[in-house]
Formats: sequence, C-alpha cells, structure tokens
Amino acid sequence: MKKTLYILVIGILLISCGGGLGSSEQNLAHLYQDGGLGIQPSIQVAHEKIDSSLIRIQLDRNQLLYIREADQDTFRSEVRVSYSLYSNYQNMLLLDSGSTSIIDRKLSTETGFIQSSVGFLRPEGLTEAFLRLNIKDIQRNFDLSFDYPIRNQDLQDQQYFELSELDGKLLFQPWVKSGESYRVNYLLDENTKLFVRYYDREFPIAIPPYAENKNEPFLFKEDSLFIVSSSDTLQFQKTGIYHFQLDTASTSGFSLFNFGSSFPYVSEIEQLAPPMRYLTTRGEHEEMIETNSRDSLKLLADRFWIRSAGSEERAQNVLQEFYGRVENSNERFTSYIEGWKTDRGIIYTIYGPPSQVFRSDEGESWVYGDRNSDLNYAFNFYKINNPFSNNDYALARYTYYRYGWGQAVGAWRNGRSYGVKDIKREQDARDAQNRQQRQSPAFWY
Repeated sequence: MKKTLYILVIGILLISCGGGLGSSEQNLAHLYQDGGLGIQPSIQVAHEKIDSSLIRIQLDRNQLLYIREADQDTFRSEVRVSYSLYSNYQNMLLLDSGSTSIIDRKLSTETGFIQSSVGFLRPEGLTEAFLRLNIKDIQRNFDLSFDYPIRNQDLQDQQYFELSELDGKLLFQPWVKSGESYRVNYLLDENTKLFVRYYDREFPIAIPPYAENKNEPFLFKEDSLFIVSSSDTLQFQKTGIYHFQLDTASTSGFSLFNFGSSFPYVSEIEQLAPPMRYLTTRGEHEEMIETNSRDSLKLLADRFWIRSAGSEERAQNVLQEFYGRVENSNERFTSYIEGWKTDRGIIYTIYGPPSQVFRSDEGESWVYGDRNSDLNYAFNFYKINNPFSNNDYALARYTYYRYGWGQAVGAWRNGRSYGVKDIKREQDARDAQNRQQRQSPAFWY
C-alpha cells in the first residue's frame, strides 16, 4: 500500500457484444495481484525506423529473485526476454523472433527499476501484427507469456512517440503532473513540429455491470491547439488530455493525461468522495459532492465508514483496502480516464483481484472463484479502438450481474471488504444447495 491520506464512454468506442472471448490458456491473474511473487513488467514498443522497432522493458527489482554472488557483496538477477512477431491472428505468419538476457547486480538494500530493450525487424508498411512475449525470471524459474499489439496504422501512431524526463529517463506511463518538466520525442524525426490538441473534459464514471451503458458522442474539437517540437521542455499545468499529432486531419496520435498532482494515489480530501459513488446512495453521494468545505467532506466520509464498520479501527482497515484498490486500478487500467472510473476499474474496486485472467486480441476475461460453479462470476471486457489510449476496454453487461453486485456492495456497506474468498463461500453454499435439491427424491402425488 502506498502512503495515502485516508479517512476517505465515449461515443467513438466501437464495442462488440456476445459470448466469451477466445484467449490464451495462461492465467495472467498475478498481473493484477498486489504483492504477488510474479513479474509485472511495463512494456513499450517504439518504432525507431520505418522497418524496425524496439521492445522496451521496465522491471521492478522488488519482483525479481536475486542470488548472492560467490565471495561478493552483490546480488545477481537474470531475466530472459523472448519474442515472436506475427503478422496477425488469422494466418499467424512468423515475421521475426529473438531473445535477450537482462542481468542486474545490486547491493542487498538497493531498490528501484531496471530498463532494457531488444530490437526486432518490422516489414515496411505492416499495419496489423502482434508480439508474443515470454519473460522469465531465471533464478525463480517463473515465466510469463502474453501478446502485445503492434500499432502502425499511420506514421503518427502512439508507438512512434516516447515520453521522457529531461535527463532522458524514459517514462512508461501516459500520465504527467503539473509543475514537472518532460520531453515528447517523435522517433522518426527529432526536429519535427507537433500539433498538440488540448481537451478539458469531464467523463462519467463506470456504471454497475448490470446496467445498460449509454455513451455520449465525443466531440473532437479541441479546447485549444498549440505547436511544440521534440527539443522543447514541456510542462502540463492544466488537467486534461494532451493529444500530439503530426497532422490534425486524422484522430491518431500520442496522448498524455494530467489527472492531478497526486495521481495515481488518493492523497487529497477532495479525492475521497468520487469513488464512494460505487457504495453510496444517491442522497449520500449528493450530500458529499455538494459540500464546499474540506472539513465537512471529511466528516461525512468518516461518518459513512465508521457507521458501516462499527468502529474507527475496523473502518480504517476497510477504507485502506477500498482506496488501495482505487489506486491499483489507476496504475493498471487508466486510459483516457482515471483507472478507477473504467469498466475494469469498477469491477476490480468492488470485487478485488480476479482468480483468473485470460487475454486475447479481442480483450480480457476475468473469473472470480470457481468458473464451473452454478453461481458464476465471470466478466468479459472487449478491447476498444480508441485514438487516445491502447488500454481501453468495455464490459459486456448483463442483468444477471445484479445479484452479485448487490452482495458485494452490501458487504462494503456493512463494513467488510469484499473479494474472492467471499465469492467462493457464496458459490460453495449455492452449489451445495443445488446438489441437495438434485439428490432429493421426487414424489408424485
């Protein structure tokens, strides 16, 4: 848990509906677990040339196993990165493959991130492809395999840009902070001029999974437009969307988001009320958002959590779990809106990390508890073609989610954090009841 202050779709989306998602067989749930033993890499693809690219990898030292080197004060880790580039999922034509090893040495107390890269060849004009990546912690003998899309519809796609600090350190997340300085580099021409469209928009939060989603059309007319170059020192003082383009005649480009100086963490009193909308009644929420006093908001939020939990100590534990999930959602699911506001964010915040996660080119499938239970908790998220973000997913919504949602929100309102263990207990009870009914003798009168 990060140090946090506690007391307390848009119309351009192209959504597919239907049944389950075809997906790879590997369970990727550990990517969404907090404090797990698996690797959770950050990946970027950078098209440095017309016919070649880099896979950039950032690893957290805390997630790797280090072994002390003989007669040394240093510890050593090794990660093996292998890739295969395929043209598309239909014909699976192999275009390139390769691997590299990332070896890191450190003293026992050193933490932080390590960054590395491996290059691959990309046929000129290729517009549809994906990378199949395998990242293995050699010391732990743990590996992770997943697919990563190659976006190359035109020469101003996101993968032709990079964000860095002034000292050249690459940044792997698309959000920026007011008052800090950055550089945005267009990889094919470091001297080119870039148009920046700025959007000051407020988007609604996700609605419960059983409710029908009614998206409002997104208006691409920017609130302001300015020009920069790659050599410029950039600051983003206002919250909103900054969309970098070579040509404003299209919608594609590279987007950065300013969600406030503390993002992705919840550290201001004003940030406490919005996520509580998932748990509060309309009246409770309106009372919180209409107050114009920080002290009053804190009092209302405190009152909600203490009344729910029954004591300050229990309330503290429950709200730490709740806002911890909000922060994790921000780090994992942020797209053009904060992660907690997204469809994946609302499910993660209320139900917690899923038991199983499967990915495909179409999206992600999440399973909670036993996927074969009569009481099914499975969610399909379909990947959205969004010019502002490659991390946008929409939930396939169904009315039968209402029961599970009511159980989960009811638990939170009664002062209990809700998660897989609660779901599994409900599933076991339902399955046992159904077995008993099926085994009971049938009489005809």
